[in-house]
Amino acid sequence: MHPAVDISNLRRLPVKQRTMAKNACQADASLNDLRTLHALAQTASSAPHRLLYLPVFYTHLNPDLIPTAGDWDSSPSAELILRLARATTSWHGVIDVLLTARTNSFADIRADVWPRVWAWALFMHEHNEHMPEQAKLSDAFLYNSIVIFGAQVSDKNLALVSSTAGFRTILGKAWALAPDRGSNNEMFGLFFFGLARLLGSLPFMDPAHFKELADGAGGTLDDLARLGVQYLHDLMEHTPPPNSTPVHLPSLINFVLVPDTPGIARNPMRDEFIALLPGHGFIPPFINVLEAYLARGAINGGDLPQMALVLIERLISLPHGYQFLPSAIKAGLLRVLARITLLYSAAASDNMIRYFTQRHLPLATAHYQVAVSVSEAWKDITKITSSKEFRANRLFKEWQVCLGVLETRMKVLREIETVKDSRACDNLKCGKIQEKPSLRRCSQCRAAYYCNRECQLADWEQSGHRAFCGVDKVLSLADSGSNPATYNERKFLRHLLHRAYTDKFHEICQIYANFTASSADESFMLFDLTTDFHPKVSVESVTNSETVYELEQAGASEWASFVSRARASRMHMQLHVAKIAEGKQHRFWVVPLRCSSSFVYKEVKAMASIARRWPMSGMNLETEVEIILKRRPNNEVEIH
Repeated sequence: MHPAVDISNLRRLPVKQRTMAKNACQADASLNDLRTLHALAQTASSAPHRLLYLPVFYTHLNPDLIPTAGDWDSSPSAELILRLARATTSWHGVIDVLLTARTNSFADIRADVWPRVWAWALFMHEHNEHMPEQAKLSDAFLYNSIVIFGAQVSDKNLALVSSTAGFRTILGKAWALAPDRGSNNEMFGLFFFGLARLLGSLPFMDPAHFKELADGAGGTLDDLARLGVQYLHDLMEHTPPPNSTPVHLPSLINFVLVPDTPGIARNPMRDEFIALLPGHGFIPPFINVLEAYLARGAINGGDLPQMALVLIERLISLPHGYQFLPSAIKAGLLRVLARITLLYSAAASDNMIRYFTQRHLPLATAHYQVAVSVSEAWKDITKITSSKEFRANRLFKEWQVCLGVLETRMKVLREIETVKDSRACDNLKCGKIQEKPSLRRCSQCRAAYYCNRECQLADWEQSGHRAFCGVDKVLSLADSGSNPATYNERKFLRHLLHRAYTDKFHEICQIYANFTASSADESFMLFDLTTDFHPKVSVESVTNSETVYELEQAGASEWASFVSRARASRMHMQLHVAKIAEGKQHRFWVVPLRCSSSFVYKEVKAMASIARRWPMSGMNLETEVEIILKRRPNNEVEIH
């Protein structure tokens, strides 16, 4: 037992108070005396003076005084009500004596008092709703004070708190009942610090521990995710002092990114919780807080910059997480990356910067909304990266390459604002390319365009649109109910793909020739935008390809219709497939190339077929392709 809770300390009080305090330690103590002593403790001139009253309050929080099930089942007696009132008054007294004293010297005392506080906390957690009015604590005060108290034990005694069964349920409920900042800012500050310390220090690797917290927060992972977002909004108002290192942000990161523990199975509930965070709006305020910390010098190196970036990367790499990247960029993600580049030079944070600049951002800007958000942030980021200090940075070259790719994406954005949209008539015997407003669209599938009614009827009867029209559109950039892409997103991807095609046209023709010289299979071109800054182009077989397997898994009938129509087009329609990154996953879009002339592809195919049939002919494919390209019609038009 700590000396501070020994009744002998009461002799240091003034005579009148000493007598009252000794009487208040009796089992039948006057409630009025106890309340008077609490008031005296509240108004004491110093923390050591307040501490003199602690033995009285400690006495009435003896766990032996907690009512039994038998006491509680019957109507509470007057003696029981008085005993409970003494306990709740003493609860207030302990909180005022030990928690308002901002001194680490009291940490060991708090650890000694904790078992008694916890025993009564658990009782009141279970029964506070049915407590007699004169002995009842408000839920907010009860749960907030438990968190404040539990967080203020010393580091060496924190294991006592973490090992207390059921504590995480109460922590979750306290989090849900957090005090209102406006009504009691001091109480909020104490609570928020306590919550941060406990979230960052308590082990949550065990699935049972995490479930306890979620149960207390409201019962669902959505409740817990909402509290995580509210934590960030509170933190945005709880600005850290300049050059300080507060625990609030690192604690939240540690809580969300609890590492796997050897011997303990990975907790699927935690993964589900992390997946819920972006949908509740977690990413923008997280970036806002991180930027505020960086601006005020509140991150003094260590692994915090790296862990913050790991958390952002984890969230935007979730399935469909790329959809939250535009809001992250608008919140200041690019500025945060640039400032971490300037302020820190640890290998771990450098690796995360490289991941964002060399992979995630370039690949994600294949999506229209991401490219738009980059264009809106362009002025801010180039102002930082063009500075003399930044140009001398060790990572400047990586940034330079990344910004070059992003600038190319913005050129495509400008193109779609100025270039008129064209389509090819989907009557494959016509195929005339003209501006989109001149064409009529199939009102059923909204994916096919025609010069006139005659072309539409011909395609329906003769070229397979009857079968294609009713197929669910999951692969084509069609304006259909099952397609999530907007008009601008579809147009952007078409122009992005067409730019890659025209930039690499000679190389593409060589690749096509090499494939045809080695295989008689029908083929398609894959534009892979998931592996490098620039699309990687390959030619694959429509019958023997991993890509085809995935395409058929997504939409077998739709892919079969594409293959059939390309075959019937007399090479005026080339099958092009775009592979787009979606976080750590990907999806395919089939974006056919429509050609006003099939000259190049017919000639290359014929030449390469000869080379395949007569391999000893000594034909130089590269030279032959260049000869064909020189004869390419000047008026040839190609669109995606």
